Amino acid sequence: MPLQFGALKRRPFALYPPILNIEHNEWRVRQTTGPEILVTNLKSDVEVWIPKRLIGDISGADEPLLAVSLLRELEYKAGSLRPYERRVIEMPAPPGSGFAEPPGWTPPKLRGRRLAAALVCALLAALLLVVLAPFAPPRGAEPALGLTASDDYASVVRRLGPAAEVHERPPYRALWYPKRSRYVVLSDGRYIGALDSSWHVIDHVERPGHGDTALVLRSLPRF
Repeated sequence: MPLQFGALKRRPFALYPPILNIEHNEWRVRQTTGPEILVTNLKSDVEVWIPKRLIGDISGADEPLLAVSLLRELEYKAGSLRPYERRVIEMPAPPGSGFAEPPGWTPPKLRGRRLAAALVCALLAALLLVVLAPFAPPRGAEPALGLTASDDYASVVRRLGPAAEVHERPPYRALWYPKRSRYVVLSDGRYIGALDSSWHVIDHVERPGHGDTALVLRSLPRF
């Protein structure tokens, strides 16, 4: 071994594994006497003492840069060299190891992720309700009256009976049926849809040449 250390004085070498916290891994021996050797980093001029008992094989005699193996991983910290201690990471117990989690127990991180996912789903559901609310019929309303764009005032009265109130704003006529809690609306004498007591659209039709009447009903001022 002394001959090997002496050879290192004449040639640069690299340490494997490299010393942690020192970027450049190229060294030269300054002193080999005693139980330690003094080495100097060729780029940063950092000097450290390495115990000889931690030095393993020296290889690469035919290479420009020798390779010196370290028997233990080292780190440079606070101006000195010390063994590097890796933190122990607790791994899940393997099946059949005898360790069992309490029934219903959930790791804290997993509980946090589940709570976050539940909040996101709740927000998306609320947003969907807000977007779709204008297009949904009011709760408890009848889905349809059985009226079509071909129905006129007379056919509406035959089907639903006389209206309790009749409101007119040409070309529109709104017939109020309190028992049904809705207005039946006609335009130019023809049925175009129905509104509830809050003036929300609950029925509309397709009129040839005029298209869907829903937009007309939504824009219709209250009589």
